[in-house]
Amino acid sequence: MIVVETRWGRIGSHGQAQRHAFIDRAAADRHIAATLRRRGTAETRIGVPYEPVPAEV
Repeated sequence: MIVVETRWGRIGSHGQAQRHAFIDRAAADRHIAATLRRRGTAETRIGVPYEPVPAEV
């Protein structure tokens, strides 16, 4: 099982998080690709570009 966690919010705040569990890597990769496609339109939708932040391991 693979768990993908997405976090968002203002810099410096705890923000929000959402977790999705997937049976295989392909399904997780499809979810990640769809999320990044949506985030790519952030500047058009909300006027602020999306900036990915490296994951903390």
